[in-house]
Amino acid sequence: MGGIIYKDYKTAVEAYQIVNNSSYKIVEGCCNPRTDCTVITENIVSHFSAWKAALGIAYNAAYVNDIDINNKAYWDHEIKALEKIYCAACRLGF
Repeated sequence: MGGIIYKDYKTAVEAYQIVNNSSYKIVEGCCNPRTDCTVITENIVSHFSAWKAALGIAYNAAYVNDIDINNKAYWDHEIKALEKIYCAACRLGF
């Protein structure tokens, strides 16, 4: 499986922005504190399987060179974190 392994999230975002000639934009006044938490939690539950599959792809593409470079451990941690977030959202009744 091909692809580029970035040393950290910031580097990956910078590369994405260069390739796509874009940047993340924050739109002022778009937040509604009463509904944002509900929408975020609903999105966690509804998109969980797709996000977990994507993290699985990253895990399968990761490499381990030595003790200092273990990208598989990083992606394994991310998958476990997503599972904990999903479980917490489900306990809230979403």
